[in-house]
Amino acid sequence: MLIQNSDPVHRIWILQLYLAAALIIVLPFAALLEERRKLERALRSRKARYRLLFEQVGEAIFLYPMTTAVTPGNFEKVNNMACSQYGYSREELLCLSPVDLQAPENPEG
Repeated sequence: MLIQNSDPVHRIWILQLYLAAALIIVLPFAALLEERRKLERALRSRKARYRLLFEQVGEAIFLYPMTTAVTPGNFEKVNNMACSQYGYSREELLCLSPVDLQAPENPEG
């Protein structure tokens, strides 16, 4: 309708050209979005497996960073087995570092 003084065949040809260009532009984006959704589902699945393994393993697991002075920082994550073996709640352990759990007669680790 915006094209003045053109016959219907010419208008249909321009409409088809517009639709083809729109599809060429939109389809790759749709494929990228679907790939992103697939990767997000896979990531959620792997995170769930990691959490299950972290909590269900029969050993105490502590995750903590190392500071620039090569001393361990406070625990960032601990599993249920660590809480039960050391007799602390999760919140209490997250306020401690490996140095705090060392026996007094073994200051070097």
